[in-house]
Amino acid sequence: MTVSREQLEQKRRGRPRRIKSPAEFEILAAQYFDKCDKEKKPYLITGLALALGLCSRAELFDYGSYDEFEFVARQAIARVEMSYEQRLQEGKPVGAIFALKNMGWRDERHVDNTSSDGSMTAAGAVNVALDTSKLSTDQLAALWGAMAVTVKGVNNAPDVS
Repeated sequence: MTVSREQLEQKRRGRPRRIKSPAEFEILAAQYFDKCDKEKKPYLITGLALALGLCSRAELFDYGSYDEFEFVARQAIARVEMSYEQRLQEGKPVGAIFALKNMGWRDERHVDNTSSDGSMTAAGAVNVALDTSKLSTDQLAALWGAMAVTVKGVNNAPDVS
């Protein structure tokens, strides 16, 4: 069996893309978004992929890596991402949170414990030495009450009674 030069060239390039041009991509994406708007349905990544004639989310994301499709693909994906962001404002945003995390968003808190001088000492911290040997039990209790740290509703002050 002989293989033509054209067949070898095709094998080297891989299979042809389903969407031939960025303009075609843009038209198909616009049709999908218009249909969702008319039917009052949310935008979905998989829904967009299927409307474009693709087989998976991964294939849609691949178009974002092709130079000529990068802008239109990323713009369409960002439009879906925006709809997920809007759903965060609704009563039950769990699904939107899940979808956004799958799109690279992270749910994290950053606490900076360093002071302006780079140490771990709180800014303006004051160390006070207090002689409590001459205080009554009631005075000690009042002092501990004022200094008590409450964590989850539990008073951590020592019992002085």
